[in-house]
Amino acid sequence: MPLHCVGERRSPTETEEEEEETCPCIWQELPDSLLLHIFSFLEAGQLLHASETCKIWNRVSNDESLWKGLLSRKYNVTAKVLPEGKLQWKSEYKRLYFHSPIILSETLTDHTDEVLHVSFSHSGKMFSTTSKDSTIKVWEVGYPTTLKYSTDFRKLLSWDFTQFSCFNDNDSMLLVSSVKTTDFMDRRGFVAIMSLLHDFRIIRVVSMDPSQLFGAWLDNSTFLGGCLKISLDRFATTVHIESFEVPDVQFSVQDDEEEEPPPTVEENSGKNLFTFCSETASLIKFLTVANIPSEVKECDCMCKNSNEMEDTEMKQEVMEVD
Repeated sequence: MPLHCVGERRSPTETEEEEEETCPCIWQELPDSLLLHIFSFLEAGQLLHASETCKIWNRVSNDESLWKGLLSRKYNVTAKVLPEGKLQWKSEYKRLYFHSPIILSETLTDHTDEVLHVSFSHSGKMFSTTSKDSTIKVWEVGYPTTLKYSTDFRKLLSWDFTQFSCFNDNDSMLLVSSVKTTDFMDRRGFVAIMSLLHDFRIIRVVSMDPSQLFGAWLDNSTFLGGCLKISLDRFATTVHIESFEVPDVQFSVQDDEEEEPPPTVEENSGKNLFTFCSETASLIKFLTVANIPSEVKECDCMCKNSNEMEDTEMKQEVMEVD
């Protein structure tokens, strides 16, 4: 009679757990420092695949030093600490990987001279460019990018070039800063306010002294500028920071063939807000406005589901390459 051996039926899970207890794998016995060194040679997608192997590898593959190293290798990020408001190097890697433009889609050649400044609207739907050709251009973001507005200030006000621009908070107006250098002794610059709701027509033009005071929006209808005074007897400088209100202008409808008259440049029309005095005759070169909240609230901008979807996408790319 044949001999039959009957054993206890066990589930695959129990078998795997028993094998892990009786036959430990050499990879599970490696210290974290050695695993970190090995994982440092992996790319992002490979790290995510490794994180699915076991709990130990999952913990090590999410070590912040690995993702900081990836940022340095792939994006040349050399910062030693996270920027303010950022919580993880891995999240920063994902932000650059998924949301940074890396493909040249088109080349814009409408300017005839060097572009000096680019400014994006708060909605992200438009951007403006200034140039040594003395034009200000507003573009609509898309594919292809389209030119929405363009004004030649050399033809309009004899400006030498436009050097700076910025949108107000609700993207209804554009501040354009420029300089006119025909007179060597004239330090003045100029700021023009353009309406994006009325076919890019000029609302107001004021002078700035010196020209490096580009101007900055304080709110949707007020911008800042200033003027400089030099005392030759004391060899000191005084700078006045002034505010300028943008009037609510109702433009009349013009015929296409009718040319709009050149705007009047206003002098000394601002309201003084601050006065800075310097006994060393130093000049103020730039003016900007910052809105710093009194209490910074930490917010996790990426939910768990979006994290999983992004991880899957990066892993999928690795599989396709392999």
